[in-house]
Amino acid sequence: MSFFIFLTLLLTGLSGSTPIISLNGQSPAIYGNSLTLMCQADQDVGLGYVLFRRDGVSIIRITDTCAFSKESSSDTNVYSVVCNLPQRIFTMVKHNVTYNDHKTTWTCQMYSSSGTNGTCVGTANSCSSTSIIITIEGPPIVQLSPETSEYNVTEETKNFTLKCVVTQSVPLPAPNSFIWLYQGSVVQGQRWESYTIPVVQRSYGGSYQCIATNPYGNGTSKKLNLDVQYAPTIFLPENKEIEEGRNFWATCNVSANPKPVVVWTKSGVNVFVSANLTITSIKRHQKGNYSCTATNLLYPTGQPPMSMTTAKTLHVSVLYAPVVKIKPCCNAYPLIVKLGQKNVVLNCAVIEAYPEPSTFIWTHDGTELQSDRSSTYPITEVTRRTNGIWGCKGVNTYGTPIEDYMDIEVHYGPVVRVSGDITLYEGESLTVECTVDASPPAFEVFWSKDDDSAFYRNTTGLSFDRVSRHDSGTYRCTARNQIHPSGRNEELMNGTMFFHVNVRSEDASLLASVLGGTLAAIVVLTSVAITVFILKTKRCSHRHFILPVAMSKQKENAGSLSSTGPDPIYANATHNRAESSVEYDDLLVNRPKSSLYLQLTVVSADNIGNSNDSQTVGNAYDDLHLYTNYQVQTDITQCPEIQTEGEYQMYANLQTKT
Repeated sequence: MSFFIFLTLLLTGLSGSTPIISLNGQSPAIYGNSLTLMCQADQDVGLGYVLFRRDGVSIIRITDTCAFSKESSSDTNVYSVVCNLPQRIFTMVKHNVTYNDHKTTWTCQMYSSSGTNGTCVGTANSCSSTSIIITIEGPPIVQLSPETSEYNVTEETKNFTLKCVVTQSVPLPAPNSFIWLYQGSVVQGQRWESYTIPVVQRSYGGSYQCIATNPYGNGTSKKLNLDVQYAPTIFLPENKEIEEGRNFWATCNVSANPKPVVVWTKSGVNVFVSANLTITSIKRHQKGNYSCTATNLLYPTGQPPMSMTTAKTLHVSVLYAPVVKIKPCCNAYPLIVKLGQKNVVLNCAVIEAYPEPSTFIWTHDGTELQSDRSSTYPITEVTRRTNGIWGCKGVNTYGTPIEDYMDIEVHYGPVVRVSGDITLYEGESLTVECTVDASPPAFEVFWSKDDDSAFYRNTTGLSFDRVSRHDSGTYRCTARNQIHPSGRNEELMNGTMFFHVNVRSEDASLLASVLGGTLAAIVVLTSVAITVFILKTKRCSHRHFILPVAMSKQKENAGSLSSTGPDPIYANATHNRAESSVEYDDLLVNRPKSSLYLQLTVVSADNIGNSNDSQTVGNAYDDLHLYTNYQVQTDITQCPEIQTEGEYQMYANLQTKT
């Protein structure tokens, strides 16, 4: 309500001579509008100046010429004055009234002369006008509780409440409605002076304000920034794969408030103090678990600080080609095996690989073997071809596989070779060379004679400058070596080959020379007759050869077949086989021009019948067969015929008696 108060001061003095000073003003004033105060004298007072005072403090000085000034240099309010000098009316206007002017007391004073010591017009007790108390009405003044611009709260805090508080010094009318703002936007459904958040989430952080409304308008609070603080949350995959040699990187994405310190560790050792993990040209030994640890410090308002730590692990897998190692049965390097040894297994062990090999490749002397793709390679039976460099490599989808190699040495007893039987005349020279194939090499090679126990030559060559008839007989070349297969005991191995020397007398040589040309035809006819006779006695005819029994499993080219003459072609012979073993040998027959008949006979074999004597078929055998190209041709008593041109392999199969 507005009303004017007119106050009259009756100044005590002589009757009819005391001036009356009055102060008029409008109360209540409206917030933000102007406050007008009018000071007036009812008669001429010889005015020097006028003072307007607020709560006893001089505010504005107005001179008799209507010039005005502020009494305080710190006063920032805006004023203006209006003067009606003839009527002695002085008006002060205070612009933009605030709530700081609420319930302030104003007075005015008139002085009859200028200067600081002018005479105050009025009674002796007081020269001031009656005071006016100004009240201010307007829109509400509100503030938020908690009363702060920044407030920290931890995530998951329950029932967090903000209040829109109206300043108590503000006059009525009180607010009749409230509005809440979040980040400048109206929060729907919130129309009360309190705003409660049941459970604080990190998404609720931001600025909050409230607006209170009464008939004069709206009052808006200052902003309160709600800082929702929370422990680190890490976003990181569990596994990551990378090929060896490439640059590796991983980012530990962390959500946290306040900002955390991020550290990468491996096996408890700091690797990087950063959210980014970088490894240049990664190596296989750098695989493993890398832990990302994030730590921050929470400062909830009104509570002690809280340290929060979160960690998550990333498993790094480095992809690379397999590294393998060939491991034989008995971990021997090189691996020594015995000729004929059964079931030797090579194992291609994976030392390291990621991923594991999907297949394995075996090589022998550089040639890839197609028969097996597994990590083990079985050698069913050791042959001479087993000897050499064996390799293995595992194959996966990454990198170039590295091949491992192993040297396999095949050990076998001596295989002795000597030229065929020799017929010569007394006085001629004789040289025979004994060649030996053995692994390891033979440590001893010597010659012996069947009918002369004193005969011994420790050499590979047998030589006679001039032979005599006493030198006739069967000579043997014997070689010895010692094999030591891996994981087995040492074995002493012997190999023997014999041949016959037939020395004829010089008289026979001379007779043959004299008969010469005239008897040549007779000799030829006689030889043919003898040959036919021999063949018939053995129930064989036509061209033939004699295949001696070979007590060895070693397949050898025993020689070429001659279509003339009955001389046998001797193969190697040994005598260290078990009685029940099956013995055989090879003979290559090259393209016969006409039919050939085969005959098998035992020339000599140790430990069968009487030593040094030629044995008859069936004397020491239950069964004796002749084979060509692995097919049984006939019983030994028969002479099979070969008519088709080609190459044949002949085997003699002997099953000894038990």
